[in-house]
Amino acid sequence: MNKLLTGLCILFLLVGCSNKNKTETTVCSFKNLDIIENTFEIEANKNDVTKMTETLKVTRDPKVNVVEFTTKTKSLVAAVDAQNSMFESKAGGKIPGYETKVTDTDDLFEFIKIQDFSKIDFDIMNKIQFYNGYDREVKGLFLDEEVEALEANGFTCTVQK
Repeated sequence: MNKLLTGLCILFLLVGCSNKNKTETTVCSFKNLDIIENTFEIEANKNDVTKMTETLKVTRDPKVNVVEFTTKTKSLVAAVDAQNSMFESKAGGKIPGYETKVTDTDDLFEFIKIQDFSKIDFDIMNKIQFYNGYDREVKGLFLDEEVEALEANGFTCTVQK
């Protein structure tokens, strides 16, 4: 009987530990006019967001000439650079766990913002007011709050299997 109880306890412990760090990915996307696509890929362990990647893609409409498109995307690149400079200036340097990437071609503008919450210093992020719009001091993001806010703004969210 003792061996059976011990075996059951070990089994429950192993099952509990195996699900403890299970990460699921939720993808929320919004498409406008077939030329603008905004996607959030949110990795979470239960309700705690561990990583969030936002991608904004603007594809050139065939009716718009290349010069006009690249003129507009150069403005977007400048805005991204200015925002990053402002954040880094307020933070006193590069922000750990926060990264942006920009692709700018004649037919595509793509802006990717990555937040790796295992590396982010939330004191710095709160100091530079990165998480404007939250009614609390941010110490982490919660999947249910992020999905609710995105769906309220027209995004469609699905859990990836």
